[in-house]
Amino acid sequence: MNEKRFMNAALKEAAKAAEKNEVPVGAVIVFNGKILVRAHNLTETKQQVAAHAETLAIERLSKKIKNFRLDGKTLAKLLNQPEGESTMFVSLKPCEMCMGAIKAARIDKVIYAADQTRTDLVYKTEFLLSSNEKIKKQASEQLTNFFKQQRKDN
Repeated sequence: MNEKRFMNAALKEAAKAAEKNEVPVGAVIVFNGKILVRAHNLTETKQQVAAHAETLAIERLSKKIKNFRLDGKTLAKLLNQPEGESTMFVSLKPCEMCMGAIKAARIDKVIYAADQTRTDLVYKTEFLLSSNEKIKKQASEQLTNFFKQQRKDN
């Protein structure tokens, strides 16, 4: 794997973001030595909180292959290539939102250049579980039934 080449591609994407007065973060997703997608921050441009380089790269590749699973095994099957690892190269350590998206997309590995050291990026949002037992049970059953049906259908 040519880490320098792929990280330079992510840095070029970050420069594109800076030209648009966006936070300069760029990302590329690589599989079997080839860059599959490139993206950079567009949060201000799109006025969308989730328009980070990482999430945009995931969205673009998912649309391209028509699958949200971006692990090496899935990519190999869909792209008719030998199995390998999917790797995201990103110019800044992903935030918690992006880490969640990366995990949900099942990307095998992330390599980042700069460490996110700013602590003022963390906002305090309170998450509370509903106290209504009937609602909690209904929501839980809805999810359980959905996944039972999915397993039957597959």
